[in-house]
Amino acid sequence: MKKTMFSIMVLTLVISFGGLLLVLFRLSPYDVAPWLSLTLFVLSTLISCAALCTLVGSVVRMLILKEEMYMIHFLISLRQGVLFSFCVLGVLALSILDVANIWNIALYFISILFVELYFLTNDKQIL
Repeated sequence: MKKTMFSIMVLTLVISFGGLLLVLFRLSPYDVAPWLSLTLFVLSTLISCAALCTLVGSVVRMLILKEEMYMIHFLISLRQGVLFSFCVLGVLALSILDVANIWNIALYFISILFVELYFLTNDKQIL
């Protein structure tokens, strides 16, 4: 793995988790603009979860393939990290709306899985 890509991923992870902690501990949902705190919470959760999943996916790919990290591997890890963070936020949204049961969550995961399968089958055309 190139040291610059790894350092950028780690730096993004640290900054995004710092932003998430800042939103969690410094913003109150009962202030003047509760929609702003909810929006910042969702965005910071999306970015931090995507950064963590991208870093873990890149390291796992590097260990499995036993070769240097290329940009194509990074882009696949980034796509899968963003999709997984959408899964996390979708389950969080379902639980906020009180409609989170096993069937709704399973259907949501299956729909995200179909999106990933679409990208996997058309990977050579897109990248």
